[in-house]
Amino acid sequence: MINKKMEQIVLICSIFFVVLNLKGMILDESFSEICMGWSGKVTQEKTE
Repeated sequence: MINKKMEQIVLICSIFFVVLNLKGMILDESFSEICMGWSGKVTQEKTE
């Protein structure tokens, strides 16, 4: 079971990532990797 806080973190993270990506301002690769990891983790847990 995923709590709402985790979902909110992922959502904010995803939006932030997309906005930065559109502006071409992704400077920190590790940040995007963390975001993608979070999103993948939540998606996996939801489908199980």
